[in-house]
Order: sequence, then C-alpha cells, then structure tokens
Amino acid sequence: MKTIMSTLFFAFAVFAASQAQSINNPQLVFKTDTHDFGEVKQGTETIYEFVFENKGSTPLIISNVEKQCGCTTPEWTYKPIKPGEKGVIIVKYDSNRIGPFNKSVTVHSNDSDNPQLILKIRGNVIGTDK
Repeated sequence: MKTIMSTLFFAFAVFAASQAQSINNPQLVFKTDTHDFGEVKQGTETIYEFVFENKGSTPLIISNVEKQCGCTTPEWTYKPIKPGEKGVIIVKYDSNRIGPFNKSVTVHSNDSDNPQLILKIRGNVIGTDK
C-alpha cells in the first residue's frame, strides 16, 4: 500500500510541476491559423492579419516568421507581448501569379509548449479579364 501511495504522490507531483511550468510561460494563441481568400483578381492587394494573444503569464516574443517562398511576405509585432495583450502577424501574397495557391509561414516564439506554429493562406488568383 505504501508503494502505491508513493507512486501516486510522485505522479501527482510531476503533473502539478508540469502544469505550473506551463502557467509561468508565454502562451501564443491565434484566433485562427488559416485564411481562405477565395477568388482574387490578379494584381489586387492580398493581405491577411492573423491576430494572436499572449494567454500566458510572462512576455511573449516572436523571434521570427519564416516564409515558405518569395511570393509571401510576413510582418509581425516585434516588441514583447505582455500577458493578456494582442499582436498581429500580417501575411501578404503576391497575386500576380494566376492559379490556386496554398502557402504557409512558420511562427517562431518563446512559447515552450508551441515554439513553432504554422499559419496558412490559400485562394485562387484569376485573370483580370474574368
């Protein structure tokens, strides 16, 4: 019986420590991680703002937003995001290429539970004569 109690106490202690560690970290939470532009005319401005919040208890730092190719351009909030504050990652797509697109950017942060998150954009660029 003593061994079972010791094992249960140890398991509870490990669980509590892991929960406390998560609470004391920044937590990057997006409203959505995907945006569908639908059909867009060639050459039109194709921009989406991904809104996020730091739901943790320490400042969140976005260290980099890595683009998949030269047709996407990301911009982001460079300053540390305090707990409860919001920020944005803006993704621009070069709509001069006709046809469907499905692109992503990878967000690198100091959120220890999710240090890399992927944001996706998609749509279909149609010619200006349609």
